[in-house]
Amino acid sequence: MALLASRQLGRADRYVRRARLSLGAEAPRHKLTFMLEESLRLCSLPGEQEGRAYYFRYLRVEELPENGDREVWLSSFQQAVAKQAARAVPALLPGASASDAVYFLSEQDACEAFLMMLVARVTPTAWFWEHVSGVTGTFYAPAAATAIVKKLLATPPGWSAVAAAVFSVACNHQIAALLKVLPGHSISGWLRDLGPLSGGDVVPIRFSRSVLAFLLQAISTFGAESAQTLWLACLAVIRVRPSSLSEKSVVALAQASLRTIIADSSSPKEQSSDLRKAKTSQIVLESNAIHDGEILQADLRSVGSEEMPPPRELPAGENTDGAGLYFLLNALLRLEGEQKLSLLFLAQLFFRIALQAGIARDDPILSWARLVESESEPEEVDHRELRIWLLKIRRWCWRNGRISLPEIVRRPGSVTLTRTDLDVTLHMDAVDIRIRRIGLDLDEAGLCEHRLRRAVREAERAGKPRCRRR
Repeated sequence: MALLASRQLGRADRYVRRARLSLGAEAPRHKLTFMLEESLRLCSLPGEQEGRAYYFRYLRVEELPENGDREVWLSSFQQAVAKQAARAVPALLPGASASDAVYFLSEQDACEAFLMMLVARVTPTAWFWEHVSGVTGTFYAPAAATAIVKKLLATPPGWSAVAAAVFSVACNHQIAALLKVLPGHSISGWLRDLGPLSGGDVVPIRFSRSVLAFLLQAISTFGAESAQTLWLACLAVIRVRPSSLSEKSVVALAQASLRTIIADSSSPKEQSSDLRKAKTSQIVLESNAIHDGEILQADLRSVGSEEMPPPRELPAGENTDGAGLYFLLNALLRLEGEQKLSLLFLAQLFFRIALQAGIARDDPILSWARLVESESEPEEVDHRELRIWLLKIRRWCWRNGRISLPEIVRRPGSVTLTRTDLDVTLHMDAVDIRIRRIGLDLDEAGLCEHRLRRAVREAERAGKPRCRRR
């Protein structure tokens, strides 16, 4: 099996396996070769800007002028590509291999579908799977799986795309089966690329229950010290904390988190029970692996619409007990007025609110506040003003929603901190009508919409013309 040359994948890139250009003896070959490349690069496909990935078995363009007329070449290629794209069918529909053009919702979807087939022990035989994986020749599952990981690494998200694909496959199939498909030497090489195998003191990450179950399965199958388990833990770290890639702390965080997982059991008996449950799950799932090919084919053929269902996403982030803390940002917006509070003041204010609500100082919800304190310039913070603001927020919440600060803050959820975003996800059972009524869960756009609708209702009650939104 031959692996094609590694490449950096872009959303609107064009890759051609083989091109054939029929020219006259006097035609300017170099100029027309350049026109061919430019015409392919500049043509557009429907849905491509939203990530859709097309695969064409062939593209035939005729009656191109040999003088290299740019306008005619661009128009001819655009018409040919649009005609072929109009015939494209979703790649996962039954009978898609008979079509000369197929598409996936994204390159990520294509790679995940290929990995799922490998885990289900289904040999990809359709013509487009060779283009998805980038390998040619005799099919060999470990080499194909390695090629898919390398292809995901070539996309702009890089390791984040690999982590998303692996955990998406894990949600649908046994994680141990996927790790067995990947060669051990490839996993060891990827671990070296992720960073040093040891680092300084790092705070272990608390994973969600679903991620923890996958890690326990890997521990029971390969052992806690194996490269497969460590690599899976590294991907879990990347899902929760993408900034660890630039900090070169992925492997150190994974090792610390694995040690915590093993030591967290209240007793050796309970720990062995958890591992035994994971092992039992593995045995049951592997005994059904013989029929996984049939199951996968049935799942793929059940897709009857033009659009394929999105892959099931795994909840990411560190578990927190204070997922409602940043609801208070909207209370601050209403109280702040013309006064602008500094980031360091806000960080210390949220620290004080969280501690008074009974949130532990090392809870992940306070990771942003800790980061601001460590990276801010020294600043004199008025502790009396902190107390005043805490009192103002508490009174505003009680006066408007009859809800206390601990009731707002203490909510289970998960939090993910990156260089640019702080994402908090709450469970459905954490919904509270009092928070919705006073608009604490609305963003600025939502607040503007809420105010506009209220103005429209008041105008209608007063018999005035409706407000129009521009």
